Amino acid sequence: MPYILLSAALFSLTVILHILLHRILIRFGINTFKTVFIFFPGLLFTWFLPLGAIVLYLIYSGIYLIYFINVYIGEASPSAQIYFLIKNSQANSEEKILGHFSDQELVVKRLNNLADSGLAVKKGTKYYPESKGRVIVFFFEVYRKILGWEEGGQG
Repeated sequence: MPYILLSAALFSLTVILHILLHRILIRFGINTFKTVFIFFPGLLFTWFLPLGAIVLYLIYSGIYLIYFINVYIGEASPSAQIYFLIKNSQANSEEKILGHFSDQELVVKRLNNLADSGLAVKKGTKYYPESKGRVIVFFFEVYRKILGWEEGGQG
């Protein structure tokens, strides 16, 4: 039991360091995904723990990173925005809901975000995934398959 608590404490400390580092960089205008790599030195500190505690640290880190990546890639999802529109007004027609969104908000903003974060690159009029974008998509695909969700981006 003490090893599990130690693993959770180490994870919590790593999260705090990650958040502080990310906020410091944001203040200097540096919006980078690289702050997630602070979890690897945290993993090195688990070398003296039993395997179960190390796996727990990895599970905590994986769940946190999936959440962080989700937040990093975009603002509130259209699904969440729609839910809050419905929740706040109790009912909305499809037409009224569609009126709250624009191509700029739904597509252009996200394309710019992908390019600015280095997950994709624009060449001419086309966008191409960068290597770190491919890595992130791989983890999303695995995550979605584990949950039995449809793959996104088809078509």
